[in-house]
Amino acid sequence: MLTNQEAARRKIAIVTGGTPNLMGPAGVLFLSLQCFSADFFENADKYFFVAGRGEDDNSNALSRIDVKITTLPDTLEWNSKNPSLEHFTTGVLSKFQVFRLSGRYDNVTWMDCDQINTANLWSSFVELQSFQMFVVDSGGNGLIDFHEKHPRLDLLIKKGLFDPAQAPICGNYFGVNSRLTHLYPESLRLFKDLQAELYMPDQGVLNILLQNEIRTIARLSNKLYTPHPADCPTSRLLRRDQEPPYFVHCYGQPKFWSGFHYPLWMEFYEAWLDLGGTPFLAEKDTTKPRLLKRAFQKVSNLFKLLP
Repeated sequence: MLTNQEAARRKIAIVTGGTPNLMGPAGVLFLSLQCFSADFFENADKYFFVAGRGEDDNSNALSRIDVKITTLPDTLEWNSKNPSLEHFTTGVLSKFQVFRLSGRYDNVTWMDCDQINTANLWSSFVELQSFQMFVVDSGGNGLIDFHEKHPRLDLLIKKGLFDPAQAPICGNYFGVNSRLTHLYPESLRLFKDLQAELYMPDQGVLNILLQNEIRTIARLSNKLYTPHPADCPTSRLLRRDQEPPYFVHCYGQPKFWSGFHYPLWMEFYEAWLDLGGTPFLAEKDTTKPRLLKRAFQKVSNLFKLLP
């Protein structure tokens, strides 16, 4: 296993991305990393891959915390026959940039924008460097959701290239620790071919690649790396008698910014506004988070005291 000093010398990158409306949530995510995982944040090059053009205020705010904004180099036509794809955008293709960047970095880590970091990731990150990839278990029943008709997937199954009974992953947090650049065009090809058959096409592609291309995989606890905020009140984050979660992940709907109120996320949202980022709460009254500052100041101070 690498020492902290050896890990700090590795060239690492943190990647997230999506459509321009996710630049604000990405800023909140990065600010939470800066607070709770300072070593990880400071040692990494940080990227937001955007499908389209974002607002200048958001671009400037991200640049103030050293986030590089890059336009997605590839676009694919969506298959309109898949009704679930209306919940996704071409921004999901930014996940596959992890493989492309693996040719330039010793480690490339993906993080979804609809979550915040809530505990120091550095020690666990160092322990994971001996694996080709690390992923988060979905905690599901072993099946990848796909649509009723899936002839292309059936062909993969018949060829022994895909086993739908194997435990799937949650794509909110994963990392590559070796050069896997050949998987970048392969991921785009699989996405193009299978997007009509997979309910969550980006995660489905990652599951297929994991089964066929990766030799050593570390699987992380979904209870520690992707708990929903409904299951993770602030009191759980402050408990000393159990390991705190590393992320609180607002998967599904509503998001933190579209109706699910979560005090800690609001703290980082306020910091985003202080950076000059554009307000993006669903409420018209964007002064609301600033009125919460005093109420949650004590909670923030407690977090700063945690190891």
